[in-house]
Amino acid sequence: MILADTLGFHRGGRPARGQRVLATFTYTSRTPVVEHKLRVTEMPAWATAPIQRAALELLLDGSDRSQS
Repeated sequence: MILADTLGFHRGGRPARGQRVLATFTYTSRTPVVEHKLRVTEMPAWATAPIQRAALELLLDGSDRSQS
């Protein structure tokens, strides 16, 4: 989740009342329409969170799947 103060990025200036709220959601499934072209040869050391490892596991070239 990213929270940002976007004041100054809008041509409309400050809201007349209340606050301006922006919400953006993105969904991706585990069944892509096209095959992944990006591959990684090993699990990066920085991928310590389970969600990071799960995302990268799909990109492993097969040689490092046993370590995930």
